[in-house]
Amino acid sequence: MNRISYKPKHEILIKIDKIKPFVNICKVTKKEEYINCEVKYIPNDSVIEIGSYRERLAEGFKEYIEDIPQIIYDEILNLIQPKKLFVKVYLEDEYLSNWSVEVGKC
Repeated sequence: MNRISYKPKHEILIKIDKIKPFVNICKVTKKEEYINCEVKYIPNDSVIEIGSYRERLAEGFKEYIEDIPQIIYDEILNLIQPKKLFVKVYLEDEYLSNWSVEVGKC
């Protein structure tokens, strides 16, 4: 992911939601899971460049799905050091549409 310098005049909340689903290879079943991610953050002095964010997620994961929000959270935190940050990962599955894992608070 890349960052872009940004100096907001007022505190703003940026929300990224419902991108193209990306793949996780389940460590237990070795099957593909299609997941999506919601990110909300209040920037400090830089923001995420959305194209590189999409590219990073398109690379996919090979983790327990419960660990993915923390991985994304840590990557964003290290990259742009926002004032506040929230990450939610959920399955793109009609039967598990209410299942999610969340990290942070915004």
